[in-house]
Amino acid sequence: MPIVKIFDQIKYCTQGYGIKELIENVETEWFAYLHTDVYLPKCWYDEMIKYKDRYDWYDCRRHFLYMFYDKNDPQINTERPWA
Repeated sequence: MPIVKIFDQIKYCTQGYGIKELIENVETEWFAYLHTDVYLPKCWYDEMIKYKDRYDWYDCRRHFLYMFYDKNDPQINTERPWA
């Protein structure tokens, strides 16, 4: 089984349909779906696996990290961000 599979999703108009395709192609008993802005705390897996027979879905409290910059700071690149 390959470690990485690449799916051409250029034809999809929504992110949801792309996620659906990815989930349908899972071939393992366990998988994790994470957004790119997710932070996993230390030992997250050890904590999660304790409840593997009790739950089939995990979520957590949301913690927000606010990042900002001073647009007047000459050290900062003022080009538009990629994300």
